[in-house]
Amino acid sequence: MLRRPALAALSLAFALTLAGCGGDPEPSADVPDPVRVPPSSAAPERSYVALGDSYTAAPLISSDPVTDGCLRSSVNYPALVAEELGYALTDVSCSGATTANLRTPQATTTGDVPPQLDALEEDTALVTIGLGGNDDSVFARLIGCATDQTSCRDRAGLEAAVDGLGDHLTDAIAAVRERAPQAEVVVVGYPQIIDADASCADRFPLPDAVRPFLAGLNERLHTVQQRAARAAEASYVDLYDASADHGVCADEPWVNGLETKPGVGLAVHPLAAGQAAAAELVLAAVG
Repeated sequence: MLRRPALAALSLAFALTLAGCGGDPEPSADVPDPVRVPPSSAAPERSYVALGDSYTAAPLISSDPVTDGCLRSSVNYPALVAEELGYALTDVSCSGATTANLRTPQATTTGDVPPQLDALEEDTALVTIGLGGNDDSVFARLIGCATDQTSCRDRAGLEAAVDGLGDHLTDAIAAVRERAPQAEVVVVGYPQIIDADASCADRFPLPDAVRPFLAGLNERLHTVQQRAARAAEASYVDLYDASADHGVCADEPWVNGLETKPGVGLAVHPLAAGQAAAAELVLAAVG
């Protein structure tokens, strides 16, 4: 259950009154007018900007995704974190986003959305980054490998693409710090999707020949992101290790199988349970 820290604003008011009682008062010395101090204004609301792709947007886990083509759900982990902290949230995560879309507009089914970095201000307090999996079409190639073994022929090339995501993430962190120098930066990794030792033909059929490779690639992505975040001295939310017993084939999965279910989740994308867990981990990472 999410913690709810009490947030209270201090206010101060002074009221000075003069009163007399009984009969006609004797003339008194001049008394200065009372000093009236206005109540102090409430502390400004702290701001939180969520940058990310579909694993942040969490498409279709709620029935009211935004209508700008990003398929962003209203109960994804940024929404849960902002509610818990009482921060003003600007969530620009968008399904299909790459790290390049930090600086360039992203085309969606309803038109272009602005570069994600445009959401940052100098006084932004918290930024989460959940990006990288779509760079060099890594996720698309991984899913293609899962459903068509001929897509797995260039395994070395796919591993190299994953390794290259480290530099992309390093650049992303630097760009965020340039735009929002006061912000706490938290990198949110990807969950475990495929377990090398688990199979579930009804949810995510995988040939035995490719399961270990894809599971290893999933772990490799986590390792690359973790190293890049640590090298950049950014906090890292290790969603991979936390989801070790919650892959697609687990009894309590955090990631959906190959069947898209509106109100539950997009195929091979986060489920509500996974987003709630991610929110807990982000809250634990925030200093």
